[in-house]
Amino acid sequence: MAPRGTLEVTLVGAKDLKNMDSMGMMDPYVVFTYKDQEKKSKVANGQGSEPDWNETFLFTIAGAEDELRLKLYDEDSGSTDDDVGELTIPLDAIVTDSGCEGRMPPTPYEVMRNDKVRGEITIGLFFNPELAVEIATMAVEIAVEIATVMKKKKKKTSEMVKGKSPHATDCLKNNSFARYSTIYDFFSFFLYSFCSS
Repeated sequence: MAPRGTLEVTLVGAKDLKNMDSMGMMDPYVVFTYKDQEKKSKVANGQGSEPDWNETFLFTIAGAEDELRLKLYDEDSGSTDDDVGELTIPLDAIVTDSGCEGRMPPTPYEVMRNDKVRGEITIGLFFNPELAVEIATMAVEIAVEIATVMKKKKKKTSEMVKGKSPHATDCLKNNSFARYSTIYDFFSFFLYSFCSS
């Protein structure tokens, strides 16, 4: 089954970019392409060859496309923007059909143009599969139901402990969800169990 989900791309920054402006500082920006989806970063005005963006972009993954393409430009007012360089990031390590999340911490990649290195750009990746989202939603619904049952049970137990019912021990022994102190604990355990199998 082809992977489906959301790819989160974090554009951190770049360094040692080839300055395309003969006079002054370059104004770099990045264009990301995944299949027919295209996203453009803000222009790092006046930041030159060491820009910081710290921007995040979302792409919908719906098939077996295994790479993200980036093109780096220098904005020029009054003329065509200069092509600084480009790179391709393979996604097969994090975008899988296993149903589990994939993550690549911010990593530096070389920007190339005419087979020459034109600098370095740092990108972080996170893949959130559709199946994991469905499982998470289901887990939260189950956890809410358990919390509701536990709340009713707690009220009933307190009445039993106060001597209002002869069946106190049966109820106290039957608390099978005691190890999950919060809904988050239950959800984490549920998702971990699924992705580890």
